[in-house]
Amino acid sequence: QNKIPNGDRVRNPCDNTIWNGVGHWNSKGAGLLNSFGEDFRTIGIHQWNSELCKHDSDGDGVSNGAELGDPNCLWTPSNNHQLASPTGHPG
Repeated sequence: QNKIPNGDRVRNPCDNTIWNGVGHWNSKGAGLLNSFGEDFRTIGIHQWNSELCKHDSDGDGVSNGAELGDPNCLWTPSNNHQLASPTGHPG
């Protein structure tokens, strides 16, 4: 959760609860990776970066960064860049 922007605030699109395992099909994490999890592993190489931020893992026309509240791709785990609220689920 601390490796992506708002990783602890992403909502389940079905019931609006917190989706703790953002990169997994299981909302609690672990198990099979969803499209964002696969991209986090391959594009991001297990870290948030500009390419992963600008990518649209779930193909809904909205970048991962925009969905996670980092539309300008400025967030890193080590800075305190102000984030918007997440607007969707990237995977």
